Amino acid sequence: MKRLKGSYGVHISVGILVLAIAGSAFFYKRESAKAKNLKAKVTDWRENLNAVLLGIPTEEHRQHLEEQKKQIDETYKKIVSEALSWNYVPKNISGLDFQGNMLTTTRIIKDTAQQHSILILPKAEYLGFEEYATATPGPDDNAQQLQREFSAAIDIAQLLIASNVYSIERMTRGDDALMLGSQTAKRTRFFTPEITRTTIRSSKYDFYTTVPFRVEFSCTYPSLAFFQKSLLTPDKVGMGKERLPRNFFIVNDMWFKVQTLREEGPEALKSALETTRTATYAMTGAIGTREIELPDDLPDAEGLLRTQGERAVWFFKQWRTYLPEQKEIYRIDLKLRQQISESDKATFRAKRDRMMKELAYRKLEGRGPEYSILEVNMLIDFVQFNDKLVAELEPAPAKPTRSVSLTATTK
Repeated sequence: MKRLKGSYGVHISVGILVLAIAGSAFFYKRESAKAKNLKAKVTDWRENLNAVLLGIPTEEHRQHLEEQKKQIDETYKKIVSEALSWNYVPKNISGLDFQGNMLTTTRIIKDTAQQHSILILPKAEYLGFEEYATATPGPDDNAQQLQREFSAAIDIAQLLIASNVYSIERMTRGDDALMLGSQTAKRTRFFTPEITRTTIRSSKYDFYTTVPFRVEFSCTYPSLAFFQKSLLTPDKVGMGKERLPRNFFIVNDMWFKVQTLREEGPEALKSALETTRTATYAMTGAIGTREIELPDDLPDAEGLLRTQGERAVWFFKQWRTYLPEQKEIYRIDLKLRQQISESDKATFRAKRDRMMKELAYRKLEGRGPEYSILEVNMLIDFVQFNDKLVAELEPAPAKPTRSVSLTATTK
């Protein structure tokens, strides 16, 4: 029994040893495979790194670049296609036709503004094309280019009218637009030519150019916000059914100030009394003869005194308490009763309605920001795309294959 137990122990020991050897071999083989795999990866990374250092692209790099190139090409085509939707090109017309079209269009815009009680001042009447109001474009002028720039000016004017601004004081283009005009020296120091000049450059392939426009207008905060939004978001807000704006605009520079209120109260009354006439008129009545001072800024004050007597004296006292806008409204009402042209009447009505709106806003408590009148000076770049952008989307024409001549085959 002792011998059997001894041999049984030997077999168990041998079995354990075999299992240990087999486990060790298995683990060695697995770790050896991991080591070989890691070594292969290190070798690949070393080769890729050496290739990158030497400027030799790897196959993975080539595939990645091909995928990136496809995505860039697709994105580029989408951008160019979107830009082409803004490539509005009017018909090519002669210089004489351009002048006639410009005069007719500016007259329509002015009439439309007057219907909306919007005042267009003389410096904005021709939308920056004053030089062609009395003379046709010369042989050196490009009528097609003038037509494109005029279409941009029309977009700006129509958007201002649709924004319900108070007035359009000035509109210029080109080099004149880069000047601030009649601004103070203090303001000019902050807006040097380097700042006011357009910062948008032509692209590498000259796909576009820019034409600066400067417009000065007065409005309220909501009107200014609507105008800026309309420049970027086309909508059917024009006189016709076409998309407006038809052209692509970028606001390059803008500043504004809140219109200050004129003096009121006792100081205003004192200044009004100081501007009265020094001449006096004798007036007889129940209380005897007395001298009456006539307001210097009241039209036909002598006539009122002769025809209305004491009532005129009472009106003179009221007149000296009027605000400048109230006095101007009274003068405009007198002009509207006179024999003047219909166009002048429309202009005076628009000016009167604007002043009445301003007086109504002043009566509101607190005069919130939405009721304050802003004087806005804005520099707008008209981005004009050219034919190179159109050709960018068109595939290049296939080159004709060279065919072997008959003389060459016979030799």
